[in-house]
Amino acid sequence: MPDSIVKGCQTRLKKTAAAASPVVAILLIWMLIITIPAQSLSVSPVLQGQKEELFDPNKIKGINHEGFVTPTLAGISRDDERIFFSLTGSLVGIEEAERLASVGRKTRLETGEYRAVGLANGSAVTALLELPGISVKLKPRPVPVDLGPVLAEENQVFLQTTAFKVKEAIGGVRAFNEVGATGAGVRVAVIDSGVDFGHPDLKDALEYVDRDGIREPLVLDADESQVLQLSENVANADGFLSVKGNISTVFSPAAVEVEAESDYFVGSIKSVSGTYRFGITHISYFLKYNIGVLLADPEFSGDYTAAYVDLNQNHDFTDDEQIGYFSDRTASADLDEDGFPDISLGLLGGFFFDAYSWFSFPPRVLPGWDRDGNYLSIFYDYTGHGTAVAGALASRGGSVFDIEPFGEVTLPGIAPGAKIVAIKGLWMGNINIAMLWAAGFDFVSGRLLYTGQPRVDIVNNSWEITNILSDTFAPGFDITSMVLNSLSSPGEFHDDFPGVLFVQAAGNAGFGYGTVSIPSTASLALSVGDSTSTHAYANVSSYSSVGNFEDILAFSPRGPTATGEGKPEVVAPGDRAAMTMPVTGGGWGWFGGSSMAAPLAAGVGALVKEALGAASEDPQEIKRIIELSATDLGYSPLIQGSGRVDAFAAVSLAKMIASNGQGEEAYGQTILEVTTKQTMNNLSPILSRALSLQVGITFRSNLEQLWGIVDPLRLSIPDLTKVESSKLFMGRIAPGERSTVNLEVSNHGSSMINVTGANALKYSAVSKQTFRGQVSTESSITALNLDPSQFQSSDLTRFNLNVSFKDFDLREMYSNDFSYGLWVYYWTDENSNTVAEPEELLLLNYSILDGTTQEVTVGRSIQKFEGTEGMIRVQVEMIPSTLSLNRTTPFTLTVTSYERTIDPQIIFPRIVSTVSSGDKIQLNGELTVPDQQGTGPREGFVEISYQEYGKNETHLVPYTYMVVGSMGTLVDESSNELLLYDPGSVRGAFNWNWRYLSGDWRIYTVVVDDPSTFALEVEFQWSDPDTVVDVITIGPDGQYAGFLNGAGIGFGIWHLSSGRFAWHQTSNGTDPVGLRSVTFPHTNYIVNQYSYRLDTPAVFTVLIHEVLHGGSMLSEPISGTVKAHTSELMPTRITMAPGETVPATSSIRIPYEIAASPESPVFTDFSIRFLGITTTSIGAVPSTRDVRRPYAINTTISTDSIGLKVHAPSYIPLGDELVANVLIVSIPSLRTYVREFGGEVFEYRLSPLYYFQDWEYVRISFLPP
Repeated sequence: MPDSIVKGCQTRLKKTAAAASPVVAILLIWMLIITIPAQSLSVSPVLQGQKEELFDPNKIKGINHEGFVTPTLAGISRDDERIFFSLTGSLVGIEEAERLASVGRKTRLETGEYRAVGLANGSAVTALLELPGISVKLKPRPVPVDLGPVLAEENQVFLQTTAFKVKEAIGGVRAFNEVGATGAGVRVAVIDSGVDFGHPDLKDALEYVDRDGIREPLVLDADESQVLQLSENVANADGFLSVKGNISTVFSPAAVEVEAESDYFVGSIKSVSGTYRFGITHISYFLKYNIGVLLADPEFSGDYTAAYVDLNQNHDFTDDEQIGYFSDRTASADLDEDGFPDISLGLLGGFFFDAYSWFSFPPRVLPGWDRDGNYLSIFYDYTGHGTAVAGALASRGGSVFDIEPFGEVTLPGIAPGAKIVAIKGLWMGNINIAMLWAAGFDFVSGRLLYTGQPRVDIVNNSWEITNILSDTFAPGFDITSMVLNSLSSPGEFHDDFPGVLFVQAAGNAGFGYGTVSIPSTASLALSVGDSTSTHAYANVSSYSSVGNFEDILAFSPRGPTATGEGKPEVVAPGDRAAMTMPVTGGGWGWFGGSSMAAPLAAGVGALVKEALGAASEDPQEIKRIIELSATDLGYSPLIQGSGRVDAFAAVSLAKMIASNGQGEEAYGQTILEVTTKQTMNNLSPILSRALSLQVGITFRSNLEQLWGIVDPLRLSIPDLTKVESSKLFMGRIAPGERSTVNLEVSNHGSSMINVTGANALKYSAVSKQTFRGQVSTESSITALNLDPSQFQSSDLTRFNLNVSFKDFDLREMYSNDFSYGLWVYYWTDENSNTVAEPEELLLLNYSILDGTTQEVTVGRSIQKFEGTEGMIRVQVEMIPSTLSLNRTTPFTLTVTSYERTIDPQIIFPRIVSTVSSGDKIQLNGELTVPDQQGTGPREGFVEISYQEYGKNETHLVPYTYMVVGSMGTLVDESSNELLLYDPGSVRGAFNWNWRYLSGDWRIYTVVVDDPSTFALEVEFQWSDPDTVVDVITIGPDGQYAGFLNGAGIGFGIWHLSSGRFAWHQTSNGTDPVGLRSVTFPHTNYIVNQYSYRLDTPAVFTVLIHEVLHGGSMLSEPISGTVKAHTSELMPTRITMAPGETVPATSSIRIPYEIAASPESPVFTDFSIRFLGITTTSIGAVPSTRDVRRPYAINTTISTDSIGLKVHAPSYIPLGDELVANVLIVSIPSLRTYVREFGGEVFEYRLSPLYYFQDWEYVRISFLPP
């Protein structure tokens, strides 16, 4: 049962949205988005995608992708029925919206318009967007990252461990036993699905606040998910409330009506007024509960301070325990009297944000227990996810559970003395309100006010925003990442604000590179990946007490981010472990993924904060200590960051910093504090425009449009240059350039140390072996035994499996007919019978993704295998998914070993420097990028050697930098399977059981230096017909370079659901299987309210995403080019007077033949369509013009041919407006083909149309005579 609970929290959150609106409406939608004043704040996103009936014949062919793609909730909203929206406009329009969706209270604004918010499913949102007279604003909704790939049932037994073993493995037990670290006095927010504080192990983690006569548990329901509107009732002569058939209203946050099935007995329950307050819950999670709730006023008339909850559901309140306003607020009951509660509704009361404005407008945070008896908020966990997160972090571990095969165990958290401030923000995704409240901000009378101190020290976010197209800004530049960066920064929003530390689950989209999810991409977040916690027992009946916590899971996400920054910062155990769960599900369950890893790291942060005490109020200090003290697992920085968290080492370093060496005695050595300001100095100019737009405008707009919060506190741009980091990002560097490397080394120990040198380390291949075999449904497992001595010179060993796509999705129905697993064990043949028996196996690592490739890594191979007598056993497993048939699948297994070697491109001078206790020194080196270095990220470690008491020690600092290329060949390096991160190839890594980000990503940067460039042409090619690579381009401001199909966002519209993408390729003019993708990113673009005009030299970033991997080879070579298309562009500014009409000239030159009559099922009457897009104040004349004649290659096409002009009415106000020329061009040699369910290849309905744009400012002013 507990396992099904955890699975259930995934399936509940995965619903889908409807298809985009018909093409006849899409031009109007485009006009709405792009034709706004330069300073306007309105945003009108449109849903893209389709329903999730994946196995419908002809499904893909009917998708209404219209080319004009706008920011979406795809990957979140398409997998969820609760899409949050706000409406502003006419009363008639909003009343019409009420027919389509759940809408809250309507509020009349000073403008005369009306406003309301609501929830809808995807199809309803599509209809809402088409309603006249209202504007619609959507917002992305995060989803939990609770588990990695779901394993075949027979294999799950290998991966289970307990919370105690996990805590022991990462130094938590030692930190408690040796230095008493518990996290006492530290508050950690868990923004999630709620927390069941009815669990005995979490009750003490709850804190109450008592201020101004109001006492409430310190929790927040930011989504207003369960507020009971209570009715007045008087008991009859028999002691019953005559409520049968009455309707109770629950705000969830939509108004839900619940009918009472029976009268309720109150007997002699005291009510001074004689009037009781009654309501019925509408709770939906593991089970659905409609439970009666009673408030009484036992001491003073009208002061409702006593509550009764009919937990045994017998319609009798007299046998239910009284819950007092001033006492324990948990609502739980031990019905079977076995000493552990069987049912819990969580908490009565706690604060809630009145999201639907049922009680006030603008909405504000209200106490959940109304002593006047009008309403009662119930804070509960609707999935179990938040309770598991809170348990991993701060479970007290007092309950004993009998868990097979461990026996009786407790499940303590890493910081059992910390307080949990639970915030529900995943019900409808109100995460920005949640983060602001946790950081100490309030919402009073429509204003954002700082309370004077953060409510918490640390915020844990075990959720992600899954689709990178949920914002017009790319990951790392997106609004959630920018808000998170701001709330991490001291002095942001208010001079006295110290900032808080955000610990962020990085997702489970690995093993591909570039798979860290939003908002783990935020530069100031502590992003956490997944390490192993197999603690393997060999089979159901045989348990091994020796477990492996020393490696990194296949589904752990990897860097770099779109900026080139290394992520994640650290890893923590993320395999399945027994953790606390809501008591309704038995109190425990299996939990895993980065949703578990993040709270483990956050718990370490609580221990660090406790140890630091008042020595530091800088949240980034906690982050640095966690990174500096992490255990090196032998992996590269893009996989492990600094390493696996170590609670004891972190607490020791914190104590050294706080008290000049106190922690050294416990730890046994000094842990160096190595910091640099170079990282954030290099990131600051890359992020600056996105920060100013997203925080200064978009965030302010969201507060006002969604919640009516105006005149907020200062929303400045954080000064990132002041932030010290413990990792090194050396910035963007061109071939042939040099850059200095600056590190500061501090000695917080009590003794003197000698720094004896510094070197840069990279990963070099030692050996590569390739094995070919086959696995069948009859035998299911094929094994290979390897001598461990061959790995004793390697720091990291990589095992890769690849099978053909035809052996994965046999029917071409986008459903894996077979899955394949790769398992690596250490095997000791103890009875010498040459048979690998379960009790002889120790699982080191595994990969079982739903894709054509698997990757298993084993770090620190030298230490693991030195002097051993056993064997390395590699098992390939075949797992039927949907078909019952006998089949044999050939596979290729590649084993590659790596060692850390000197990186000659980074040189540090020879040094021997003495650093006294409390002192620091500077380490300065130089990076030289060779002239022929290809574009893309580079990674490695700076190894600092030092001596203490004559003992040699080392410290590693992870580094990354981006090599910037120029026009021409984008991939300058041929495929090299010996590289960990290979810029010249992709290795699959897609996972149909996960989400959008899964797959292998590559990142390239290129400089555009010609100011006449109006578009880029980016082309990537590959060789396997079943492979698909999407191409995405990011502009210098962090936005996608044209939010249009075939432009900056590539062809990501072919995301089906989960991690599935439809097969699609750009033809070569004759063969639909073109083995390439061609896009035309814009260099001058307008996306929503933000415009970018090319300012050379400018750096554009190209991301490629391998969404399907043919599997005929492990590493598929790719080739990429980028070209600049130049022409005469519009002037940067037109000045005109009211009433004037002026030309708006622009031209393009396309190096392709343009068809006279494209064979498109939608547009068949033009070769070029000119769209004159302007604001609502001025007009384009004509607004649309079709041209039906062909154009030869490289013909210059000018808007002069249609006489495009801009007209300013006489009544127009003075100021700046925008006007844009958008051209839709038919290029028959660049047709897009898509593979239907069943294998049929057809031409995309808008093929072969491509989009180009140019824009300018129009200044309306009175001209001199």
